[in-house]
Parts: sequence; structure tokens; C-alpha cells
Amino acid sequence: CNRTLHGEAGRTYELQIQNPGGAYPFVCHLNFTATGGLYGDIVQLNLAKFSLGKFVENFHDLKQHGECTEGFMTISEQGLPNLDGRWCGTASGYTIYYSETRSVNVTLRLDKLPQASSSVTNGFEFRLIYKFLRHSDAKLRNDNRIWNGDLAPGSYCNRNFYDCDKR
Repeated sequence: CNRTLHGEAGRTYELQIQNPGGAYPFVCHLNFTATGGLYGDIVQLNLAKFSLGKFVENFHDLKQHGECTEGFMTISEQGLPNLDGRWCGTASGYTIYYSETRSVNVTLRLDKLPQASSSVTNGFEFRLIYKFLRHSDAKLRNDNRIWNGDLAPGSYCNRNFYDCDKR
């Protein structure tokens, strides 16, 4: 925790954080920085295991979708607006994040010792597989011959996708 991670473009790295079990709140800052050239231009984060906090649905206020209790993760990028998005609960499936910039900050916050569940033995799991990619190797992101959605200028969304089943 509380470190900056670099690496060679194309190599795969793994990071796992164990249940901290100490003083709370536990806060862990991780910065992934691609420094260009042999060290890549963007960052790929694969959440291999993720169980952090709980998502509690809000049924009383339709404008509020819910909230994270007991802990959460945030992702922010240097030079992009901070939207204060939070991820919590238990992830499943293939969960990958591609950066738009060279520097990605991941913050984990655990407010109290989580309770174990039937699927998560210690109540907290975090294993991340990460890579630094060159723009030239991120073909699906940068190839103009492949439709990557329509740009959405003036919004926080960077792409709109239509008729995906027909493409």
C-alpha cells in the first residue's frame, strides 16, 4: 500500500492485499504509472478477486441508487475530473479497467473488520493483475477501423454504444 508501481510494457504483474486486521479505517493508496516507451502509455487493471464493503440499496430516494457501507474502492486518473465513484461488494466475472491517461490511482478504504461470508472466508479480498500497454498494442482501443462507439462530447461518458448486437 501507499506506493507507486511501474513496469515494462506487455508484462503481467500481480498484486494482492491481505485482510489488514489492524486499526480502522484502513486506507491503501496504489498509483500505477506508465512512463512511456518501453514502460507503456496506458494501464490495464484486472480485478481478479474483489470483495470490499457492502452495497446497500436505497429504496426511499429514487435519485440515490444506494451506498457503500463498511468500505469501498475508488479509481481516479491524473488530469481527469474526480467523479467520486465508489465500488463495493463482491465482483464476479471478467472485470477490467483501461486507463485514459498514464497514471491511475486506486484507493481502498475499509472502515471496520468485515464479516466472513460463505463465498469470502475473511470478508475482504483484493487481487489485482495489471499491465502497462503501449498505445500501438492497445489495438481495440485505438484502431479506427474498429467501431469503439461514438464520442460523447461535453459529458462524463466518453463513448455511446448503439445497436451493439448488429455490429
